Amino acid sequence: MRNSSDYSSSLSGTYSSQRFTDFNTRFFKEGSSAQTYIDVRIIEEDSKIYKTELVIVEYQDDFVSDQNNFFQNQPKPFSIKINKISGKVKGSPGPTGFTVQYETLQSKFGYGNSLEEAYENYKKSSYKRDSIDRREKWETIKDGLWLAEETEKYEAGEFAWKHLLGTLDFFHPRSEFKSSETASASLDYDYNLNRFKKLKIDKIADAANLVFEGKESSIYYLNGKITLQKK
Repeated sequence: MRNSSDYSSSLSGTYSSQRFTDFNTRFFKEGSSAQTYIDVRIIEEDSKIYKTELVIVEYQDDFVSDQNNFFQNQPKPFSIKINKISGKVKGSPGPTGFTVQYETLQSKFGYGNSLEEAYENYKKSSYKRDSIDRREKWETIKDGLWLAEETEKYEAGEFAWKHLLGTLDFFHPRSEFKSSETASASLDYDYNLNRFKKLKIDKIADAANLVFEGKESSIYYLNGKITLQKK
């Protein structure tokens, strides 16, 4: 019988969601993107999970101008936002996946008149740190991981989501939501955002870890952080 340490090499690594680019073009220019990476480090003594949510956008010129006209607060055309959450694996990981308990959220921002300026301001800024109570269940699928369950606890109560993958033949994917006050189910969900593919290479710039492509520079996710490289 295989023990938890047998799954360390197969589960450990960096996984990437599909890049989301379907932003409202009234406010955001084409190329704006959001993407999530999860770094899985399964070791017998102290298994940890690091999840990074990246949002890099370029605002439409008209939106920037309107904000300045109405609010006298002109936003910068480029914005970089990163949320990093970290936690530990609960129990022992197995062939079907693992459960992680997150305890820390760190947020960081950068704004600029160009992608390069926004990146430099992002590097100079400090992380804002908060405590969270979030649990996720991840299941192994072909070529990666599937986010099957999410639970968030706040002072107002507990909120839970269950994402059912379904099958190609009989059952459609669906999500079930439950709180202390209500429960519902929905088929209207982009399930590609829950499907994470394991990266074969995460240490060099590659199309698989490209987050944002600008005119003169591009931003990649490498070794657990973003980096800007000129074309």
